[in-house]
Amino acid sequence: MTYVVNNSECGDKKFKVCLWTGAGYNVAMFEVFAFNEEHALECVLAYCEGKALCGVYTTEVNEDLTDEERDELYYYIDPTMTDNKAFPAYVLLENLMIEKVA
Repeated sequence: MTYVVNNSECGDKKFKVCLWTGAGYNVAMFEVFAFNEEHALECVLAYCEGKALCGVYTTEVNEDLTDEERDELYYYIDPTMTDNKAFPAYVLLENLMIEKVA
């Protein structure tokens, strides 16, 4: 299933973001307009939080990990500038794909 996050008023570039839910072969795909990749991820995370799509992100990581290990496993996204109701979270890097759509 593809989720349409926003429209072209929110950015000048179109991105496709895929997040694996962690179960089976299901991949959540998002079409998003943004100014850059980081902005696209912020918009997608805010959308996921608003729609309660909790399987694609986590708010806590294992405290036993060093900062270096955490940075190798997770991507930290802070969507609070995009949506003030959203909150920072982590996405597993191996579950994330983003590409600019022509």
